[in-house]
Amino acid sequence: MPDVAERLRTFLTADAGIAGVVSTRVHQGIVPESSIVPYIWFRRARTDEPRTLDGGSPSGYEQFFDIECVSEDLDQCQDLALAVRDKLNNYRGAFADSTVKGIFVEDHSDDYIPRSVSSDDVAHVAALSVQIIP
Repeated sequence: MPDVAERLRTFLTADAGIAGVVSTRVHQGIVPESSIVPYIWFRRARTDEPRTLDGGSPSGYEQFFDIECVSEDLDQCQDLALAVRDKLNNYRGAFADSTVKGIFVEDHSDDYIPRSVSSDDVAHVAALSVQIIP
């Protein structure tokens, strides 16, 4: 059974608008050297105690992810981040082969340091913080 991170990747690449920009370039943890921009990079930032939003029993641990939308074009970078936010924020329901009780998205803090681009890359990064409650 896939974990929450694999479901997140599947959920994002299943969206026609997002896939139209990045195709299958949604990378977890590392960005392959062969990858071209634009792409989406994400990593699990932390896991918290089980939580529920519907008064029932928790069905898993709350997961937090850092998501970076990367492009050489600033407008495309911001549009991609907006598409990811629109797809995920306040979502509940089918999530790949599972369901989620809630997904919430915020812009990352100003002191966030992008992790998907090396210092010599010329790219714009829009960073999001995503909370997933299974």
